Amino acid sequence: EIAKQNDLDLLTAFYDPPMDYLSACVRGAVIPAQGKTFACADYSAIEARVLMWLVGEKTAVKAFADGIDIYKDLATKIFEVPFDAVTAEQRDLGKRGILGLGYQMGAPKFLSTCETYGGDITQELSEQVVEIYRKTYPKVKQYWWNVDRAAMKCVRTGKSVAFGKVAFGIKGDFLHIALPSGRWLAYYKPRIALTGTPWGEEKDALWFDGPFSPAGYGEQHTYGGKLTENIVQAIARDVLAEAVLRLEKHGDYPVVMHVHDEALAEPDKDKLVKADFEEM
Repeated sequence: EIAKQNDLDLLTAFYDPPMDYLSACVRGAVIPAQGKTFACADYSAIEARVLMWLVGEKTAVKAFADGIDIYKDLATKIFEVPFDAVTAEQRDLGKRGILGLGYQMGAPKFLSTCETYGGDITQELSEQVVEIYRKTYPKVKQYWWNVDRAAMKCVRTGKSVAFGKVAFGIKGDFLHIALPSGRWLAYYKPRIALTGTPWGEEKDALWFDGPFSPAGYGEQHTYGGKLTENIVQAIARDVLAEAVLRLEKHGDYPVVMHVHDEALAEPDKDKLVKADFEEM
């Protein structure tokens, strides 16, 4: 109601900064048309699933396929307790480990991330979680180093480099990563330069020009964990894109929006079959 007054001073008097409040209003502003309803579904832990498939962690892929709670499984190793004895709090830390540590995050960053989301853990426990994650999924850790080397080899030589389920190539001013779908990721003006590390060393790193988030453009460097994240999120996007096409092809489920791993359709109220929608 305050937003509808179109009075910034009034809005700021109640909510400061106003943009935080206005962004929270977005969901409430999305309303289905008369006679229609919204149907939405998202993928469960899609990034973690794609990551394990990408790097070849077959045990983890099978655990997902068999419906095993992989968050609890990691928690059993962190806290050295039986699977059925894992508490909700312990599982939550396992979940944060699975969802957060796949892209080369270190212990200090994991600690601050947990604190941001209300998790109270020590530096020692943070280091323990990172170490256990990397020991449990060694192919994830190895992928970071290997993908970094493959990308830099491609830039150095100018020749294509096949790497697992993806491939690197140079075309014009771009380094391309060919995804399993056939789509490409592109990095403008790739080059290699000596770069300082968080632990005080200097080593070769891949640099390129591109957009910053939330705004801006310029040179930036990347590394194995970040390249892994780019590839995983791109594949996950392609999985969602196929789902959107399936829904559109069906005819009764026109997609009006999608956010990350979630598709939102606007069918007639009498045509929604929840099980069919979720299956597609």
